[in-house]
Amino acid sequence: MMTAQATLFLAAAAYGVVMALVFDLFRAVRITLKTGSALTAITDIVYVIIAFSGAVYVVWRYGSGKFRFYEPLGLTLGAVIYFGLISRFILKVFLFIVKKICEIIGFILKILLTPLRFLYKILIVPTRKRISAIKQRRRCDNAGEYGKQGNGIRKEP
Repeated sequence: MMTAQATLFLAAAAYGVVMALVFDLFRAVRITLKTGSALTAITDIVYVIIAFSGAVYVVWRYGSGKFRFYEPLGLTLGAVIYFGLISRFILKVFLFIVKKICEIIGFILKILLTPLRFLYKILIVPTRKRISAIKQRRRCDNAGEYGKQGNGIRKEP
């Protein structure tokens, strides 16, 4: 029979592995989406909140809410074992999955946005061309009036 301390240590180590796994998932999303520094900071804050909440849960559930010195050691040991042994392979799997999910979402958005793109092409593009042609004609008309003077000074009628 395992003691309560051993159970708590193993639970902390298992949670260290889980949080390292979640970190790799966040890392795969950031690599795939090429997030900027602001979004990276936001995801880091979300990760810290998730990690802290989970650590509090582990302490509460397995340690009766009492903090012991070997809990951070178990968390660290679990994360080190994960990163040392399987992180490389799991990250590749996560990258593949996240890329496929992004492709599927992109395909669905393309299908959903096709009617809007069609409306844009038949309504907005011709209107822009007409407005552009009108502006061009006005520029040509104004250039003809002012271009004859030669000195660039506008004559009053």
